[in-house]
Order: sequence, then C-alpha cells, then structure tokens
Amino acid sequence: DSQTGIISGTPIALSPPTVYTITGYNQGGVFATTVTISVIPPAPPVITYPTPQIYTTNTAIAPLSPVSTGGLVTHYTGTLPTGLTVDNITGIISGTPTVVSPATNYTITATNDGGTGTFVLNITVIPQVLQPQTITFGPLVKTYGDADFAPGASSTNSTIPVTYTSDNISVATIVNGQIHINGAGKANITASQAGNSTYSEATPVTQLLTVKPAPLTITADDKNK
Repeated sequence: DSQTGIISGTPIALSPPTVYTITGYNQGGVFATTVTISVIPPAPPVITYPTPQIYTTNTAIAPLSPVSTGGLVTHYTGTLPTGLTVDNITGIISGTPTVVSPATNYTITATNDGGTGTFVLNITVIPQVLQPQTITFGPLVKTYGDADFAPGASSTNSTIPVTYTSDNISVATIVNGQIHINGAGKANITASQAGNSTYSEATPVTQLLTVKPAPLTITADDKNK
C-alpha cells in the first residue's frame, strides 16, 4: 500500500525465497529495506463425510457436506449412485437416488495445488415403500332420464384423482368424470386410481349400476256418445 506500506493480496504462483526491496519516502529523504518472501504449495486436502449413509429411491437426500481439515480445496470429483452428484466447488453431495443398490464404497477426491485427498463414502440405496390407497365405492341405482351424476367413489388419498370406466356403453358412459345414462339396463362401473412415486396403485373397485326404465303413464281422454 503506497500510504501505509502494508503488503496484502493473494499469491497465484509458486516462488522460491526471493528478496524484495521496499522503499519509503518523505520530505526528509528515502529509506529502503528488504523482505524475503517465498510462495509454497498449500497443504494437501484432508476431507471426511459422515458415513455410512442409507438413502431411499425417489426421495431427495439432505445435502451432505464435507469436513475439510487440510489445505483449502479447489476442486471435488467423485462417482456416486445414479441421481446423486457432488458439487465441484463445495463438495456438497445432493440429488435424488433412482436405482436400488447394495452398500457400496464411493471415492470422493479433493484437489488443490498441494495435491489430492480422498475419502471413501459408503452408501446404500433401498427401495421406496409406497403408501397404499384404498377406494370406497357405493352401489348405484338410477332411472332412465336422470341427469348426469358423479359416481361418488372416495379414496384414502385425495391427491390423485379417481377415474371410471363402464363395461356397457349402451347403458352408461363416462363423460367428464360423470356417469351419463344412455338406456335402461345394467353396467359395471369400475373406479380406479393410478399410483405415483409416493403411492401404489389402488385396487380397482367395481359397482353394478342399475338403470330402471322410466315410468310411462297413459291417460285416455274422456268422451261422450
């Protein structure tokens, strides 16, 4: 610093011990002194991770951070289970594992100008246990001519819609999630619910829809003879 004489900054290249001259000025004159500076490599990295780890497929893991007790790390690399990655700069492991795998050792390598350090992390990926969902579906009795109506099935999981099919379209069809009556007779209406990464597919439930004929009333006109 031209005012304080403080030397600061970040060395970017290795250098053997070298003598540098620092000169100070004021109105009374000039004075010079020397300082010997060498730039050496940093200590090699020394890293650790909490291990072992057990993860579940299709479930995002809590980010796993390294503990560094050696030289400052400039780069991380490593091979991990499918769906997991290691950040090249921070060394944080994150992601969502997608494939089941037994307990396996994975090597994470940390690098700086002083060398490399490695750590063996043991990870197991177990299958996700899907939650069940159960459909409840009551009997269906209607009369020909009734308006479209909701089938009325319910499920223990409301986040996935229940869908319906009819095995006799001459009696009833499904229109926009509602039952549309086409004629008198009987049809099996089946309620289904798909699964996802959290829930298993529900067991379909079938109810018999009975559509009764509409009443027909005949009235004769009164006549005089």
